[in-house]
Amino acid sequence: MQTVEALYGAVGVLVGAVVTGFFAARGPLLLERERTRNQTAREGLSAIGGVRSESLIWLDFLETTILALESGRSVDSDEFHRNSRECQASFGGYKSRRVSLDFTTTLYECLRLAQKQVSREVLRPTGSVSEGTYQALRDAFNERARLTSILTNQTYELLDRLDGDERI
Repeated sequence: MQTVEALYGAVGVLVGAVVTGFFAARGPLLLERERTRNQTAREGLSAIGGVRSESLIWLDFLETTILALESGRSVDSDEFHRNSRECQASFGGYKSRRVSLDFTTTLYECLRLAQKQVSREVLRPTGSVSEGTYQALRDAFNERARLTSILTNQTYELLDRLDGDERI
């Protein structure tokens, strides 16, 4: 009887040691996985914020340029093209980071088309703006509005991935 009890005791100690060893080894791996997931979520949130703000800055720049042209004010072509490149580069830096590229690529192309149309207007100022330019700008605004709701959903998903301590 004592042999059976000793055997049960030894098996219990052995199982306890195996379970403890398993969780002791697995704990740091789980912690590292959690840190990586939080870091990925934070990077995604940063990229979404960048896409939102940089696309709005780009649209504002194009809209302001059109308003200047409509009011008969001259727009310096070199300055326009320099600012256009800056807007494009700023947005492009965010569009490639952890945001659904299919969505941001469409917005990027709409913004580039609107920029191209506005550029034509800057190069040949007439005091009026063509319907094609207005349409390109409307398309870019509409695409940004569509993308904003998608980015909002992505933001919620990323916030849900963060630990309670990491939430904003």
